[in-house]
Amino acid sequence: MIRWKLENVAGALFLALLVNTAYIAAFADPTVFYMGNVVVHFLLGLALAVAVGLLFGRRKELARELAVPAALGTLALVSGVWLAVAGNTMQNRWLLWTHVVTACLGVAALVPWAWRKTTPGGG
Repeated sequence: MIRWKLENVAGALFLALLVNTAYIAAFADPTVFYMGNVVVHFLLGLALAVAVGLLFGRRKELARELAVPAALGTLALVSGVWLAVAGNTMQNRWLLWTHVVTACLGVAALVPWAWRKTTPGGG
């Protein structure tokens, strides 16, 4: 039986969300496949938020280490849910850009931590 570690699930969801985001950003065509990917993006974002919330609940030190990326990710989540409810219309373009910028800054803030964790002796 496979034992899923929460860290691995969160990492897999994060990577899947990044790949999905790259597709959405690169191919903004009004097709059924594209809109399906928008729905998948929404669901991946929610699933990642749940996984990270559970992970932070179990590992308080990780929550402290990743406070800035988590805060930016929370802003991206809130703006994304708000965008889904309000609709991605021209009058809500500012909300789309809020979602995009906070998500990008959150990923950028995660890079130094990931770099330290993946380099020998980095911790």
